[in-house]
Amino acid sequence: MAMSGVKVEEEVKTSLLSFKKDKKRFIAVQIADDEKTFCLDKELNCESKELPQDVDEDLEKEDYNAFRSKLKTCQKPHLVHYKVRSKKGDKYTDKIVTMNWCLDKFNVKAKMLHSSSEKAIKTSVDMGNDVSINIRDEDDCPYEEVLNTVLKKK
Repeated sequence: MAMSGVKVEEEVKTSLLSFKKDKKRFIAVQIADDEKTFCLDKELNCESKELPQDVDEDLEKEDYNAFRSKLKTCQKPHLVHYKVRSKKGDKYTDKIVTMNWCLDKFNVKAKMLHSSSEKAIKTSVDMGNDVSINIRDEDDCPYEEVLNTVLKKK
């Protein structure tokens, strides 16, 4: 449980652990309306596509931009784990990018609750994320920036 009192439910832990192994592109978590637990954003998560077999930068960028468009419709903070596939030699690598989507336009209470609770998610499940990015504005973090950050962490 976070200092804020927000708990990470078993369903969320299980989903995060399975995300590490499956071929889905992303998983989004938010604080439930009751402000007592984290929950999956089922509407956003149902849009998560399968990762392609090969690395196609145009497709990667298209998928990411479609994902960002969906995320922009969210009215409260989210913690999102997003997979970026890259190729080094003949080997494909999936890097998990943790995006802390907490826009300046959200109300102060929601932002404070999110920031005081996000550590609960990070400590409840070791996502082994390679990169963490804080997003405060809808125009922050274009695909090229995410890709450059991932490539620097190799």
